Order: sequence, then structure tokens, then C-alpha cells
Amino acid sequence: PIVRLGLGTVPGLEATGYTATFAEALGLIARLTAPEFPTPPINKGASFFYTVADALAAAAVVPSPQNGYTVLLNLAIDEFFVGPNMRIQRAINAASSGDKVNVVAGTYTEQVAIIGKSLTLSGAGAATTTIKAPTPPATRTTYTIPESTATFDPIVFVNGGAGTINVTMSGFTVDGQNNFGPSTTRYVGVLYRNVTPGTISSNIVKALGSDGTQTIGIIVYGNSNVTISSNEVSNYGRLGIGAMGDLGSGNPPPLGPLPDPNATIQGNIVTGPTPPMTWAPNGIQMSWGATGI
Repeated sequence: PIVRLGLGTVPGLEATGYTATFAEALGLIARLTAPEFPTPPINKGASFFYTVADALAAAAVVPSPQNGYTVLLNLAIDEFFVGPNMRIQRAINAASSGDKVNVVAGTYTEQVAIIGKSLTLSGAGAATTTIKAPTPPATRTTYTIPESTATFDPIVFVNGGAGTINVTMSGFTVDGQNNFGPSTTRYVGVLYRNVTPGTISSNIVKALGSDGTQTIGIIVYGNSNVTISSNEVSNYGRLGIGAMGDLGSGNPPPLGPLPDPNATIQGNIVTGPTPPMTWAPNGIQMSWGATGI
């Protein structure tokens, strides 16, 4: 492999006048970059490898402070790959709408957000690919959405913003580590909003905590049409899987009229929490104007 993290004169494939196409012509299909690294030359350079496996092996041993910034693109198929010592979020940030991010087996301790772009997020399988919630809760970003008065603390947050996006997520374990935040927030494994169409399949969502704040496995809001299938959800406090509209009544009053979600929920296993429990848990719920089967 030709390895160069940062700008250089030899072999110079990353220098002005050379393109990824030139690298491909030499059989170098894997490109490592670090576009979000805060200072040059690391954030301007590239490294090229003959195989994705070679590039992943190089990324796995990148020293601090560069580690966690690397982004791997397979030039032959135009797909991103994430491996140990890398961050899923870096690949998401580098990706364009319509791209695919493949996450190889490993444990990734981070909060993941897909906002305003259509992506496929594919793990190597829930048995081997885990997204763990960062701890303590203060290190995570919270979000609010127009369809709810709640403040959400999601491990995976997917939001189309003012429009809609198409996002598929499959093949992960989402581990909350029983590390929910204050009672003023709702701790969520996976939250989709304004995703049409969308898919959440073949994931395990667990360890959100059942005694304290409201915790939720998978929930869908907004102008969404989402298929939720073949997932396993356990150890939640308030809701296993749900689709929620904004047509509630009483206190607080309804927030709408805003678009309400449609969800197809099938083939999932939802295991309710064991005491002690602060809230009365619901397994699967569609309400406040949401529709589906």
C-alpha cells in the first residue's frame, strides 16, 4: 500500500493535479482522509491503499490526536467504511445525500446524528456492531422538535429538518448503558423525524434504563413513513416502539396541525422492563394522529 497521512511530495497522489481516478488506475481503491481535523496539513491530505482492509488496518493505529478523524472511502463503489479507532459521525459528515456508510464489527462510543441528508447506515450485524451511548449524559447533545414539547436525548437521531429524507439503519446494537439523563429529558435509542421512506431493521436496542426518566427504544415523529421490522428492544422505561403525531388534547394542547407519521411495525421483539419502574411502560404504541400497522 501507498500510505501518506497528510500532504507530501512522494508519492504525491494527493497533490494538485492528481485525482482519485488516477489512484484507481493504479489499483488504489481505498482513500483515507481527515477533513475535520482542526489544522493542516492533516486535514488537506489523503492516503491511498490497495484494499479497504489495508486502509482500516492503518486507521486502527492512527495515533492521537489524529485518531477519530479519519474517513475511509472505497473509490471503486463510492461507499464509506468505518472501523475501530474511527467515528461513524465523521463518515456521515463527509457523505453526500444518497451515500452508504458501512460500519464494520466493533464498538463505537458516540452519539450519531443524520440531519438533512438521505443515507444508508449499515452495520456488520447487531451481534458484532455496537453504538454505545457516551457517558455521562452531559456529554451528549439534546434536541427539540416541533411535534413535541419534550427535550430528547437520542443515541441515534435522524431528522429531515424542514423537508424529508430517506434513511435506512440496520445491523446495529444500540446500547444505552442505563445512562439516562435528568427527568426533564427523554432518553431514546433511535429517533426518526421527517423520514420518508425510512427503514429501521435488524437492530437491538437495549439498556436505556427503566427507573427514572422516560426512556424509549425506537420512536418516529413528523412527516415520516417508516418500516420498523425485525428489531429487538428491551430495558426501556416508557415505550418500546412508537409512532407519535401531534394531535393530542388537554394539557399541553396539541401542537399541530403538523404532518403525522405512518409506520409499519412488524416482526419485532419487545421485552418490557422489570421493576423498579417509574413509568407504566407501553410495548408498541401509535397515537396522537399517527397511523400504520
